[in-house]
Amino acid sequence: ADIQLNTSGSTANKWTPIGTQASPFCGTFDGDGHTVSGVYVDSGIDCAGFFGSVVIPSEYTEDSDVPEKMTSEYVLQHTQTSIKNLKITDAEIHGGYSVGGIVGYAENLGLSDCSFNGKVYGSGNSVGGVVGWAYYYTVINQCYSSGSVSGSQRVGGIAGYANGNSAIVKSYGDMAVTGKMNVGGVGGTLSGAF
Repeated sequence: ADIQLNTSGSTANKWTPIGTQASPFCGTFDGDGHTVSGVYVDSGIDCAGFFGSVVIPSEYTEDSDVPEKMTSEYVLQHTQTSIKNLKITDAEIHGGYSVGGIVGYAENLGLSDCSFNGKVYGSGNSVGGVVGWAYYYTVINQCYSSGSVSGSQRVGGIAGYANGNSAIVKSYGDMAVTGKMNVGGVGGTLSGAF
């Protein structure tokens, strides 16, 4: 069933992000196409979003099938989707560094068929409409965002910062994006990412 945490414009019920830097979420979540509306996160913490920090245990090994030059195809084939089919609407997310509408910090995460509508504010760097910081083989697949996102540096409509062989695939942002440096409609900074 759909969940309404707050009515439009209300901030009465504050959401505590799932997963922290000290204790990240490392499981699976299937929203089954349902909507969570009125999500309100008001904190100065790093790793803020519906999910704060998500770190999926790596299944990568230094075996012979790893290409000499990394490709997006390899990343897509070897990343397991852990969070999927989730819609966040009418949301407002406030945080420090690594702030995202759905995930603040993602490591080795497969995120698929998710959307965010609302406002994302970060006082620091790596602020994104869907994911703040996408690191180490994180794949953002068929996701979109709408609303506004603002931060200092590395601010993007989908991901603020993507690196470590991460990939953004078939995703788009319809966000008003503002920041001081490294600002983009899809990604603020893409370094070693596809």
